[in-house]
Amino acid sequence: MIKTAADLLKKFVDQERRVLDDYELVHGPTIGTMYEGLTQEVLQRSIPSQLGLQVVSGFAFHDNQLSGEIDCMVVRGNGEKVPYTNKYKWHISNVIAVFEVKKTLTAEEISDSYDHLRAISKIYANYVDSSDSKELKIDLSWPRRTFAQMTGQIPPPHKNTGSLPFDLEMLYHTIVSEYLNPARIVVGHHGWKKEKTLRDHIAKLLEDRLSAPKGMGAGSFPQLIIGGDFSLIKANGLPYVGPMIDETWGFVLSTSHNPMRILLEILFTKIDRICSTSLASDESNELEAMTLCLRTRAVKKGEIQGWEYLYDDYSSRDLKKRGDSYQWQPCELTNSEFVVVDMLCRGKNVRVDDPQFIAFANSQPGGVSSFINSLVATRLIAKSGVNLELTTINCVALATPDGKLVAGENNAGQMDNWLEYKLGTPKNEWKLLAFVPSSE
Repeated sequence: MIKTAADLLKKFVDQERRVLDDYELVHGPTIGTMYEGLTQEVLQRSIPSQLGLQVVSGFAFHDNQLSGEIDCMVVRGNGEKVPYTNKYKWHISNVIAVFEVKKTLTAEEISDSYDHLRAISKIYANYVDSSDSKELKIDLSWPRRTFAQMTGQIPPPHKNTGSLPFDLEMLYHTIVSEYLNPARIVVGHHGWKKEKTLRDHIAKLLEDRLSAPKGMGAGSFPQLIIGGDFSLIKANGLPYVGPMIDETWGFVLSTSHNPMRILLEILFTKIDRICSTSLASDESNELEAMTLCLRTRAVKKGEIQGWEYLYDDYSSRDLKKRGDSYQWQPCELTNSEFVVVDMLCRGKNVRVDDPQFIAFANSQPGGVSSFINSLVATRLIAKSGVNLELTTINCVALATPDGKLVAGENNAGQMDNWLEYKLGTPKNEWKLLAFVPSSE
């Protein structure tokens, strides 16, 4: 169970970190190597040995492109050992995740890490565009589903995404790129004493860099930045999905939850996609409580394309009040919403231009438009032209003993866990109305 594993890892890391902190040494590079070694040990303890994956340090490459030195890489297949060192060169196609490791995270080191890890994305993009990737088979059902959950729209076929508005087209391609690229993670074993300080620093850094030639593209942000007890998470669907607010993508979230769990969720989700495993599944219904930090939107001004950013500022009091976890719950539906979800779960077509649907929707407060918006707001449903479709893998819709109508994703057993642990009621006492895998 991922939560239990993360709790054990946190105890191990805290204990070993104290040992390193107390070790009397003033040689900076060696101190850095100690913390890199601790991070490698954590990763090696986390990944099942039977998968044949390795944790190494060294360089990622494709053709004549070579990355800067990477502190830790999770890799598969075979690499080339650099003579007379313990470092390796690994082809980018077999790199699953890369890690920048810092003893203490600072704003300057966040900036440096961004530049360092951005090179990984560029090398991978060049690999995908090269003839070497012609045998690469890509299933885009995951990023397409993520896009639908974010926007409430099923994207057109990949080759036709140019028909989307510019901002949504850029969002779609960013999500696809995130899905394909190695996970990019910054691990600061120490950071700031407050979550708000970490948030303020990333916002200030972004502001400073936007006025400089380098800039910071949304697609190049690391998936995870850990600064001691607090984390910044990229909500790109792997596995965390960011909300769309006023046509902006909430793409960076912050949390005080156990950083080891966040790291494992992101790493295991990537490994599951590549190795067809289920490491990211969890029997716990306790989820990480997060707060929106940064929003962005792709914009085009003349010939110039870029990203606009908004910082959602919260007080330390608000962040502390939020806590670090909450219990997952399915979406509670009205009777009318449940009718539509139930039909979709049963594999029936629902068209918004169908006279029966229009009459049914018009009988609801606000009429057709308001009713469709309420369905999309559940994030279980998205529009595909005139059709409504599920955005889930396995949607379960059911009635509770107290008469509530609920629905939710069950691909990782979320609904099953909720029935067993949240409500404390055996599943055989519930009236299961639908349990049908939704179409991709």
